[in-house]
Amino acid sequence: DLPATPDTLYRIASISKMMTTLGLMRLVEQGRADLDADVSGYLGYSVRNPHFPLRPVTLRTLLTHTSSLRDDAGYSWQLPVSLQDVLVPGGALYGEGKMWSDRAGPGDYFTYCNLGWGVIGTVMERISGERFDLLMERLLFQPLGIQAGYNPAGLAPAALGNLATLYRKRTVDTEIWNAAGPWNPQVDDYSAKPPVQPVGTATARPGSNATPFSPTGGLRISAPDMGVVMRMLMNGGVHGNTRLLQRTTLERMFARQWT
Repeated sequence: DLPATPDTLYRIASISKMMTTLGLMRLVEQGRADLDADVSGYLGYSVRNPHFPLRPVTLRTLLTHTSSLRDDAGYSWQLPVSLQDVLVPGGALYGEGKMWSDRAGPGDYFTYCNLGWGVIGTVMERISGERFDLLMERLLFQPLGIQAGYNPAGLAPAALGNLATLYRKRTVDTEIWNAAGPWNPQVDDYSAKPPVQPVGTATARPGSNATPFSPTGGLRISAPDMGVVMRMLMNGGVHGNTRLLQRTTLERMFARQWT
């Protein structure tokens, strides 16, 4: 029953991917990441589609959903799971290898993939040595002066008090939407108890698995603060008197990548 106001924060789902990209591109501008480098070099283990083993997976193919990764085996795991357990044949969670396309190799074909963004976030952790949610706070939210975060447990009390619960008329993904049914909380229902850090956060090493912080869809932000990001993009990467990103970087981001 709380009113929606300009201060209300919402989990913005896949718009989070663009925000993650802005953070990554700051690392690219700093010379700490190369869009066309093999991500194996960042992660410390071989990341290869076993059906196309000679072709590297790069940040560019991950960013453009052309890496040949698929969501068929899931895209989020609690710590202390490492993405190495998921992506590498023989890993504890590799299973039948359904995360890799057997029809299209890296760069061949666009297929929307959430898992790729978990890999991107993990690479960002490995490059910086910082936990993904804290890294994004430093790279993007603090310089823009906005109240936002990928981790509800890390929000300031005032922001947490303005966090919207999202509802739907089903309780689990596999159910059919029941238009006549009740509204069920889907995410961010902290009416009974506050959010806690993801399991294993205290002991996890940054760079093994960023998916608990959902680089793919977990950002909480208000509409006016999204407007701050929009104005920065419209101003060619400048916020106030500060340049966050070069205009050429944004032109690269918004250029056509695959046809």
